[in-house]
Amino acid sequence: MKEQTEKDQTKYVYGLQGLAELLKCSHPTAHTIKKDKLEGTYMQSGKTIVFDVALVRERLGIVARQG
Repeated sequence: MKEQTEKDQTKYVYGLQGLAELLKCSHPTAHTIKKDKLEGTYMQSGKTIVFDVALVRERLGIVARQG
């Protein structure tokens, strides 16, 4: 069985800054991506946003790096 790094075990990222770090993009770009492509991959209560990393990667077609 392959060992998973700590980064691969992350299930959620919090806020637009967390999404920006995951996607390696700017905060405004993360906001645009959230609005246009990520419907259903996050939960929001007030100002708090929680993104499901697996769903974000799936929706955007990002393959997790292995090795």
